[in-house]
Amino acid sequence: MNIAFVCDSVMYGLSGAYISTLRFAELLKKRGHNVILITSRHPGTKKEEYYHGMKTYRIFSLPFPKTNKQFYMSFPKKSELKKILVKEKIDILHVVDPGPSTKISIKVAQSLGIKAVAHCHGKVENWSLWIPKFIEVKNIERLFYKFIFWMYRGCDIIISPSKKNQEILQKYNSSARVEVISNGINKEIYRKRKFSDFLLKFKLPKKPKKLLFVGRLQHEKDVTTLIKAMPYVLEGYKNVHLILVGEGPLEKEMKHLSEELGLSKNVSFIGKLLPESKDLVEAYNSADILILPSIAEIESLVIFEAMACGKPIIISDSSSNGSAIFVTDNGLRFKTKNYKDLAEKIGILLKNDKLREKMADNSFQKSKEYRIDKSVKKLEELYKSLLR
Repeated sequence: MNIAFVCDSVMYGLSGAYISTLRFAELLKKRGHNVILITSRHPGTKKEEYYHGMKTYRIFSLPFPKTNKQFYMSFPKKSELKKILVKEKIDILHVVDPGPSTKISIKVAQSLGIKAVAHCHGKVENWSLWIPKFIEVKNIERLFYKFIFWMYRGCDIIISPSKKNQEILQKYNSSARVEVISNGINKEIYRKRKFSDFLLKFKLPKKPKKLLFVGRLQHEKDVTTLIKAMPYVLEGYKNVHLILVGEGPLEKEMKHLSEELGLSKNVSFIGKLLPESKDLVEAYNSADILILPSIAEIESLVIFEAMACGKPIIISDSSSNGSAIFVTDNGLRFKTKNYKDLAEKIGILLKNDKLREKMADNSFQKSKEYRIDKSVKKLEELYKSLLR
């Protein structure tokens, strides 16, 4: 099949959505399909080039606010997209971002008789948390999903990474065909391995117990609660170090909070590590506990990655946390935004080595259920069913 993925900023891995898109595209290519990428154009990139071995078309774009010029939104012309789809003889159009490129490419695909698939990675909380508190927006969830279905109108199928998100989508549009395909995990990359190089490279202490966060430093990830929990953790366990992997608009604010709380020696801001890189895999392996305090998640790649490296996990009990179904006997949940409860849950695992090791093994065993090759085969069959 000739498949076109339309996804802005796929090259920067700003979130799990972009990382997942690239993984699916690469693995479909390995399975013998011709895959092209249609994405935004950043400074220093060409209109046409190869990225990860795939023909990539870059469209005129502008930087999106509050993303440190990492996320660029593309603004294509209909004629431009039509030329690309016809030239590449595309059979399947797979859109990801609910932006101008998605809306326009779906219309062009319809005019050419090309089947279209939409991947819905977004939740209302990813957007509502950015709205200033003094602005009252009634029925924000209803408006958000009305917008989503307007953006994806004309698609034959909408893909949801989780069952919970599928239920929400069908709640707002019962006639829509929504299929669940997990983002999955590449266990050939994310696995148990030595991590001494990682500690040395980032000048991290060897002996203390290590807590790890991986993700964007943005509102919905609620890293502030994790930082505020640290003084309470340190009251009972002096030898504990928090490693924060990621970057984002709240980085300065979080560093300032860390200093205010006197945590300079106990918290390390590593910055962004490339997806599937040696450093990232070693970061997971260096940790004793992965902590993801997010208020909103659909299906967290970070949890899958930590599970594959055999780590116990602590997450929030937020009703908007779709990844909660992956954390049962392999971790604990704390009360959302409650840093004292989070500190208590961290303490439970720090003081009980046997429980921590048992949960680590449960994580590793559970990760086998979510191998990405299963997800790719399911996506491939979905494409074929549309063409039949």
